[in-house]
Amino acid sequence: MSQEAFLDVELVDEQRKITASVRSVRIEDHDRLVDEATITLSDPDALGSATLTENQHVRITMGWESQHAVLFEGFIRAPASAATSAERRATVVAHDLSFGMTIGGQTRAHQGTLKEVVSTVVFNYGFDDDNIVPPDRSPTFDLENNRLNQTNQSDWDFVQDLAAQYKCVAFVEFNGDSRRPTPEGKGRSKFYFLPLSRILEQPTAGTLRYCQGMSQLIDFKFQKIASQAAALVTPTRVDRMTGEVRTGTPPVPAPTPPPSLGSEHSDALAASGRSTVADSALTASASTPDRTNQIPTGTASGGPSDAELVDVGSELDPTRTLGLFGRGRAVGTVFLRAKSRVQIEGIPEWAAGAWYVKRAVHIYTREGASPRYATEFLVTR
Repeated sequence: MSQEAFLDVELVDEQRKITASVRSVRIEDHDRLVDEATITLSDPDALGSATLTENQHVRITMGWESQHAVLFEGFIRAPASAATSAERRATVVAHDLSFGMTIGGQTRAHQGTLKEVVSTVVFNYGFDDDNIVPPDRSPTFDLENNRLNQTNQSDWDFVQDLAAQYKCVAFVEFNGDSRRPTPEGKGRSKFYFLPLSRILEQPTAGTLRYCQGMSQLIDFKFQKIASQAAALVTPTRVDRMTGEVRTGTPPVPAPTPPPSLGSEHSDALAASGRSTVADSALTASASTPDRTNQIPTGTASGGPSDAELVDVGSELDPTRTLGLFGRGRAVGTVFLRAKSRVQIEGIPEWAAGAWYVKRAVHIYTREGASPRYATEFLVTR
């Protein structure tokens, strides 16, 4: 028996649900940007545009009848109304609780450990530091030898720059772990600052298999672009005691997996008498030039004036070491979230495996007899 897509949209402060009027919801979940939700409601009497106003607290639960979770919590930022030939509708746009950090520019000098700096910034927005976990090797900033300046920059951009520099992710998410959905109405949004290495150590959120016929993965296209892989950065630091410039060791990229055929494909080719064609193709692929020299290189300077930290921040971005990029669409799943990994199977073996989810868009529509729920995503490897 097929399940029906589930949706619950609540105005939290008013304890009022507006689900019955909702015609579609689009939730964009990013790994580096503020999450956004677009809600379209049937509004024949123009009440939506009058009652849905800026700064209303909204919480959206989505999924299926047997499995759903809070996928978004934030505030309405852009209430609007639009008329169509069929019916009048109201569309509102909401952003998650990190949006306040994007407003205005700040100019100030920071000091303390990386955790203390980030904690001080986000404290002003009501977030605690329980989930701020910088890398094991991270600098301590001071106002004399190792300044950290924020110049006319929003707090969100400042924190995101720190996260990118030290191979971390910074985000706000409801209840934190999307792999363990909680009953709606429980939990709260929290701020996270975590190393990418820690994210990638977690089990994959699930498996999507691409095959003809019945498949949860509806469509998936991918490509390999060596020049778009994570750059090989050679770090430099100034020794604050001697003034000498120290050069670190650039990271070594992981080798490209060799081409191979799984037993399923090998057996099928052998049965058809075309195994020699497959062998020739593999031989040609294996003899192609190594594309490591196509990976971009660069130099990282201006970091902490501490020779012992010369290699800090120079590590390869572990989410795109192979230069693989993919876009897909799947039957809606609450487990497919940005800042997690998903196992993708049923594609060529050199590309199959765990992919990092950079962006996931959850789409709910109710236009016909039954509602629909799908998830579009962008992944890297």
